[in-house]
Amino acid sequence: MAIPQIGTFDLAEWVTGYSDIIKHNLTNSSIKTPLLSEMGVRVDYDVFQRNRPSLKGTLKRTLGELFRVPEHDILVTCSGSEALFLAIGSTVKAGDEVIVTTPNYAPTYEVPRLIGAQVTFVPSRFEDGFQPDMGKLGELLSKRTKLIVLTNSNNPSGRMIDRKNLEEILELAGDTPVIVDEAFREFGFENAPPVGATVRENCLSLGTMSKFYGVEDLRIGWVIGKREFIEKAKKLKNWTTIENSIFSETMASKVLQQHEEFVRRARRFYQENVRVVEEWIRTRDELEWNKPDCGLISFPKFKIPIGSVELAKRLAEDYHVAIGPGAFFNYEGHFRLCFTRSREEVQEALAALGRGLDDLKGRTI
Repeated sequence: MAIPQIGTFDLAEWVTGYSDIIKHNLTNSSIKTPLLSEMGVRVDYDVFQRNRPSLKGTLKRTLGELFRVPEHDILVTCSGSEALFLAIGSTVKAGDEVIVTTPNYAPTYEVPRLIGAQVTFVPSRFEDGFQPDMGKLGELLSKRTKLIVLTNSNNPSGRMIDRKNLEEILELAGDTPVIVDEAFREFGFENAPPVGATVRENCLSLGTMSKFYGVEDLRIGWVIGKREFIEKAKKLKNWTTIENSIFSETMASKVLQQHEEFVRRARRFYQENVRVVEEWIRTRDELEWNKPDCGLISFPKFKIPIGSVELAKRLAEDYHVAIGPGAFFNYEGHFRLCFTRSREEVQEALAALGRGLDDLKGRTI
């Protein structure tokens, strides 16, 4: 039996490969990690150990209350990445057709390929605010289509699919399952799109503690969906991590119980940093962007005659700045720009990025 060829997760290898020389990280999409004690989250490990048996399932209950879904429609996972792997792996098999919108987070299309599925892309356009092309999606849907994968808000652009358009996509899909990676959804605050799984039964919603809450070290994510989907994903999880760290689940539950504190913190980051980046973009004649409406990430278009990977390579090596090459999101001519650090750190990083872009313009024009 042949072992499947495992593709390279370019973005992950890029970040780790340059980590020793990067001073300004503009591609980390997780909000800066807070001091949990300042957010009202405290834990005594000895108390946890004594109460451990009674704490199992606490996070699922907390998630159910927060997102207003039944507990049996939730599977807690070891990170958002595992949530994506389990949702895709339990839905499709080799030979199936999977439709993925693009630009998109690479695992949304590389995981189906790893399984042996055939991936077809529905490109969205910068000029249309990176909204999915409904006409193209309708053309590509067929009896062979076993899954559609979206991100909402979109990763890497930070653009949101609103409820009306989401309902239209889910209706168009019919009985075909639709996975919606909602890692950045809560950054929409009161305008956030709905949890897709609450809109229609053919939808699975994925979430994580790392982006909006900034507690990526807990390695906690989740899948929300119809019970039959959850049971399939649970069977696959028994072949991967079996179960999560109960301590991480307990900590995640404590974080979510302070939800309003984390909302206030994230809103402050969003309001301050989007303004900083917007003002900086106005000074850059080689850049265009769609202002993100959901998340501390964006996907500027650059007008320098150079590939996105080479651009990122030069910025990392010469200016110690990390950006996410558009090629890693299946969309050339752009780069992912994240502004998840403090306002002062973002300003300093943008200044360094500006110096690098000025130099590259001088070399290539």
